[in-house]
Amino acid sequence: MAEREADGASLRRNFSWTLLGNLVFHASQYGLLVIIAKRGTPEALGQFAFASALASPVLQFLNLQLSVVQATDVTRETRFSTYFMLRLLTTALGLAVIAAVGVLAADSSSTLAIVLAVGAMKAAESLSDLCYGLFQQRERMARTSTSLILRGILSAAAFLVALPHGGLGMAALAAAGAWLLVFLFHDWPSVSGILGAAPPPPVQGSSSSLRTLLAVALPLGVVSLLLALNPNIPRYFIEHSLGPRSLGYYAAAGSLTAPGLLIVASLTQPAAARLARAHHEDDRRAFVHLLSRLVGVAAAIGMAGVALSVVAGRPILTLLYRSDYGDYASVMTWAMIAGAFGCIGSALGQGMSSARKFRIQTVVLTASVAAGAAACLLLVPRNGLEGAAQSWSIAMAIFMLGGIVVNGSIVRNLSAR
Repeated sequence: MAEREADGASLRRNFSWTLLGNLVFHASQYGLLVIIAKRGTPEALGQFAFASALASPVLQFLNLQLSVVQATDVTRETRFSTYFMLRLLTTALGLAVIAAVGVLAADSSSTLAIVLAVGAMKAAESLSDLCYGLFQQRERMARTSTSLILRGILSAAAFLVALPHGGLGMAALAAAGAWLLVFLFHDWPSVSGILGAAPPPPVQGSSSSLRTLLAVALPLGVVSLLLALNPNIPRYFIEHSLGPRSLGYYAAAGSLTAPGLLIVASLTQPAAARLARAHHEDDRRAFVHLLSRLVGVAAAIGMAGVALSVVAGRPILTLLYRSDYGDYASVMTWAMIAGAFGCIGSALGQGMSSARKFRIQTVVLTASVAAGAAACLLLVPRNGLEGAAQSWSIAMAIFMLGGIVVNGSIVRNLSAR
């Protein structure tokens, strides 16, 4: 009993640290959107949203969710240097792909510059992300939280200083530089402290160990790609059919799902190692107890967001942005519905990841993305921005239902105690 209480207290501490870090970081990043909207135009916000929609899926795929693989590596069979070497290789490839995609998709040199700068931000973030996997594995969430706070504050300051002088592209590059400094002077030294010595050089990862890790992580990379496509597919349709101005309004309304999703992420990340341990030890009771708590809290958070948008969507959008954004309160409500399904799906996804059911997640998410794209084809021409948010809701509902089915199968295969 004392051990269970100690575990619960440790989990609460880790959740508190993770929530604090995520709140500061995402508040800082959300503040950038508000500044762009207030100081610029909906077109500028649409450009930034489009750049993110191009860059994020590429690096989320090529990052292979190595931090999750590392955090759920209960037996610690793979060395940190192997994880890091693979991350360096895939990040370099990701930057090249983003540059190529930007050249093909950007409609102007200014948009291309923003795409490349946002790609640099995502690349810098990927280095810290791998360190977070080690912190999560060892349940040192305070290290992650400190890094997130530093990254949030420093990147926001760098962005705001650079924006008036060099525009969005220069501001994004300044934020990328701030993130790289946090990696070099906080994250990497923290890794050294946890491992007890300087980490081995990345080149020590053998080709065979890299291939083995790649085979394990590749399905999860596909999962990441599909997760990134779900919210971004509507943005591609809007950019193509309605233009950057409409995309700016949609991005503003849809971004308000972030607080609920980050709280759920803050809750599920500290639980990953514990869920993985329960699955590894074939302990159905512990797995179900923790997962059901995660899903329950996620559902409550999601429903609260929907209720808030119904009651006060227009004044919230007007307060945060400008009065013209308040006209899109119905878009915010549909986005919140998508976010509610996403919150529950995220908790269920952690159950699948902790059980290392990476391949089946690709099936669930492929169905989700296909449903969302089909819905966009029908609903965006008919209902505009509201149709885009409705399509996102359909995609996330499929994701949630698939998570229920897969986790039910996982639980049935565990031993009752």
